[in-house]
Parts: sequence; C-alpha cells; structure tokens
Amino acid sequence: CGLDPAPRGKPVAEQVPGDCKKSVCDGQGAVIEIEDEQDVFSDGDPCSADVCVAGAPANPPAPATTVCGGADPSGGRYCDGNGACVECLAPGDCLSNVCVGNRCVAPDCGDGATNGAETDVDCGGSACVPCPDAAACLADADCRSGICRDGSCRASSCTDGATNGAETDVDCGGSACPPCATGKACASDGDCLGGRCSGTTCLPSCTDVARNGAETDIDCGGPACVGCAAGMRCAIGRDCLSHVCSAAGTCAPPACGDGVVNAAGEACDDGNASNTDACLTTCEAASCGDGFVQAGVEACDDANASDTDACPAGCAAAACGDGFVRTGVEACDDGNRNAGDGCSPGCLREGCGDGAIRSGEECDDGDTDSTDGCPITCRVARCGDGFVRAGVEGCDDANTASGDGCSASCVVEARYTCRGTPSVCTYSSERNCGDAEDNDLDGETDCDDPDCATGCDGGVGGCSPGQVLWVESSTDVPKTVTDRAVAASVLAVGASGAVRRVTLEVDIAHSFDADVDISLASPAGTRVDVSSDNGGSGDDYRGTLFDMGCRTPVTAGVAPFRGCFRPEASFTAFLSRPASGTWTLRVGDDAGSDSGTLNSWSIALCIER
Repeated sequence: CGLDPAPRGKPVAEQVPGDCKKSVCDGQGAVIEIEDEQDVFSDGDPCSADVCVAGAPANPPAPATTVCGGADPSGGRYCDGNGACVECLAPGDCLSNVCVGNRCVAPDCGDGATNGAETDVDCGGSACVPCPDAAACLADADCRSGICRDGSCRASSCTDGATNGAETDVDCGGSACPPCATGKACASDGDCLGGRCSGTTCLPSCTDVARNGAETDIDCGGPACVGCAAGMRCAIGRDCLSHVCSAAGTCAPPACGDGVVNAAGEACDDGNASNTDACLTTCEAASCGDGFVQAGVEACDDANASDTDACPAGCAAAACGDGFVRTGVEACDDGNRNAGDGCSPGCLREGCGDGAIRSGEECDDGDTDSTDGCPITCRVARCGDGFVRAGVEGCDDANTASGDGCSASCVVEARYTCRGTPSVCTYSSERNCGDAEDNDLDGETDCDDPDCATGCDGGVGGCSPGQVLWVESSTDVPKTVTDRAVAASVLAVGASGAVRRVTLEVDIAHSFDADVDISLASPAGTRVDVSSDNGGSGDDYRGTLFDMGCRTPVTAGVAPFRGCFRPEASFTAFLSRPASGTWTLRVGDDAGSDSGTLNSWSIALCIER
C-alpha cells in the first residue's frame, strides 16, 4: 500500500487462497482483510458444496439429484443429499426402472415396474405373463384375453376375431358363443352348429347351415337330410319337398299336374291332362257327377244329379226300363219293359200316341215327335215342358226361370249355350283368363278374348305367379235404378281358392251421379263401399274400373267416370276370403228426380288355389 497510500480496496499481491478473505489497501497505507464469498475452499468432493459462511470456508453436502457422474471414481451418478455420490435416487434414473438401495438392478417380472420387454407392470412381452384386461399392450400375445386393440388389452368376446375365453375356435363354441361351423375346432357336440363333434373337429350335418356332405343345397337334399324347398338345388325328385326336381336342377313348387301328390287338397296326381281317367286335371279323384266320362267305368257323366236326363245319377246311359222317366224322350218308365201294365216296352203311356185323344190326354197326334205341338206326353207343347218345340223355342230346360241360360220364354240367354232335351245350358264366357285355353270355343284365348277385358286392362296389371285370373260377368241385367231405391244384381263364381285381388267394372247410366251409391258384397257377406255420392251433377259410369292399384281415388274423379279409379273403401276386406259363391252388386239412388240403369258389370279375381 506504500508510502504514498494506494487507493482503498486495492488487492495486495499476497493472498491466502480458500480462506473466504481478500487482502486489500485501506487507502492509508495499511493492509486490511475483507470477506470474499468467491474465495471458497474446494475439497474436491462433487457431492459437497464449496461456500463461504459468515466469512469462513465451509463444505456442506450438495443438494440431492446433483449430477456427480464422471467425477466420482465409484461410478455414482447423482448426489444423495448427504454427501454421497450414488447410482440412482428414483426408478426413473435406471434403464431397468428399478432402483434398490440407490443402485439400479436388472428388470424382473416381479419388480413392480414396467421394464425390459414388458408392456405393463410385470406383464406382457416375451418373458412375462400376459397382461389382464385394460393393461397396456403391443400385440395380442401380450394379453391374457388374446385381444390387443389400440394399445390396450380388451376383454374376450364372441366377436373379437380370436380364440379366447371358453371358445373352441375363433368366436365360436363353448358355453357363451354360438356353435362352430363344420371344420372348426370343438370339444363336444354342443360346440358344433350341426351337433356333431368328432375328436376336435365339427363334422357336416343337416343343421349346420352349410351345403356339405351329400346335400344338394344348404341342409337339405341327399339321402340323409330333409327335402329342399322350391327354388333350391336338387339332383333328383327325392331331394325336394315337392318330390319334383326340374330340368334346371332346382326344386319345383308343389303343383297339380306334376305327377306327385304333394299340394294341399290333392287327392291324386297322375301328371297328365286327361279327365277321362281316374284322376282329373284338378287332382280330384274321378267320380260320377264330376262332368267327365271315366273311360271303362262310366257310360256318361253330365255333372248333375238329375235322373230324368240322358245320364241318370249312376252315370249309366239312360234306357227305357231303368225306372227313370227321361224328360222329352219317355212318357213313362215303370222299371220294366213289359206291355199291358200302362207303360209300353218303348216307355210310352199305353194309349198316348195312338192318334186318339183319350181321358187324361190334351192331344194325341199319333207320333212320337216331341218337337211339334203335341209331344210324347200327349200334353199341349208349352215353354217349360222340357221339349224344345221346333221353330218356336230356342231352348227348354223344363222350368220357367230366367238366369239359368234358358229364359222364362224359352230363349237362350246371353253368353249361354243350350243343348239337349231338356236343355242343358252352359255359360260360354271365357272365365279362366290365364289357362292358355279357349274355354268358350270362340277362337280367342285368355286376354285376347273380350270376355277377359276386366282382368286384362293394362291399368291394373295381371295376377301374381301361382294365381288364377278369373272373370265373371253379370247375366241378370239390365236393372232399373229408380229414385230412392236400390237395384241388386248377382253373379256366381265357380272357381275355388282364396281371393288375392279384386277388380270391378261397371256400366251405369244415370243423369245425376251425386245420387248414386255403389257397393259390392262377397260370398262371405263382406260389403265394401265402392262409390257414394261422387261426381256432382255429372252423368254415368261408363266402363268404369275399380281396383286398389288405380292411381286416382273415385272421390277425386270427375263425371262421367271413365277409366281406372281407386274405390272409396278398400277392397282389401275381400282378400284371403273364398272366391266361390254369389257376389252381389248394389246400385242405389238416394235422392229424387233422377233415375238410371245398371247396364252391366263384371269382376276379375286373382285367386290362389
């Protein structure tokens, strides 16, 4: 600090290192010591701190987690806070994630940590047991359930795509999952869909929902399984429930005419179109009264129970002496061919025909011609006597009723053909409009015949497969519709089966349609409102079709009503009911001043037999 005093605080050259002091000039030529916290004493220990405390050197322990690695010859890495350099203080300090006594130990499946190849604590990986549900995983093998999804073990289920739990194969077998298919692993019969487990494999069966073994389709056909349903594959008839295998190799539905008694209601099925053998084309057993002459068995069959026509009830040809008086041919028949008993061997009343009018005779022209004014009964010819008088009558069915083909005045009614004596009248309309036959022998078949127009109109479409299109038209019309009255017309449907669709066609002349109420009733008594008070002051229903398939409801129609309309109430009330029987159309007038006429009507039915 010299004779010439150095400035205060100037360090002097001689200093004592590590004493937490610094020698400096006091500015008056003297040397003094001041505290210096930077002049610490280093003891060389990485786990002690080199500091000054109250002006004196000190070496307290370094804080825990102070890195000491590399400086400690023992190989420690972290200070423990007590002055020692150790390998670890916490599991995270170790690659094994296990720190015991401040030393890292090797991974172990029971060390309570996730380490080594483990995917979660002490589980997963190649060395440890699989992990429980919800534990972390990398692969299915890491999980006890065998299901690792999105890094987590999932509980086993019957839809997880793995064999686990009580399953015997992937997602099948066991007590909880569905049975296994053929070829899958099993432990018992109950594990298999077909109920057959051989060893550890499910065998084919008739209930395994697969086509296998000798089956021709899934679980059907072949020598062991039940027959297949219509449309399924087959090789021979016995492969099918119907016992009919088509040329295309598929089972045909049961049908009359397939040669097998398999359809409901069949008594027989000989597979041919003959009605002269023991089985009719309707698959009913031939019998007397069915209208078909059974070859070698019957001499005749006129489909009625009358004993007074050419074919009595026993289906043996009528003959004098059979005990039945044949109308128009015999005047008597006493069951024998003896003379002198009142009925001659020719079945004439003895005396009638001798030209002399005797007691009990109205006439006697001396001949056996019953087509003149005096038939063989010796009664004056008249309509209803069963004899068709030449040039006077067109028919005579031995009654005076109309609507049966031969009118009360012995005129053949529309759409009927009458033959024989007495006349047998048959309806000659094309009623079955889907059998590809000319039923009324007019040269036109099915929808080409105008008789089928109601059911063949393009606006309503045809019947579904397996259904019969049957069209009937009224014969007891026209009917007058007077003020505040109802006119009813009936027609008979002879086709059997259940109704699947109804189309109604009407032709009604009326001067004020708002007065007109139309309803249709089925043989079962179900009555449906077709149209009531529609059309305002307009006139007529002209060839009007009513069908549930028509787009325009009749309530939205405009008179005169022409075309296709949806009825006011639904025709579905008729469906699934029997078609056979009497159908009734009622046309009413519910106000005064206007009247009309029901000219004609017809119905087309889709019938399922």
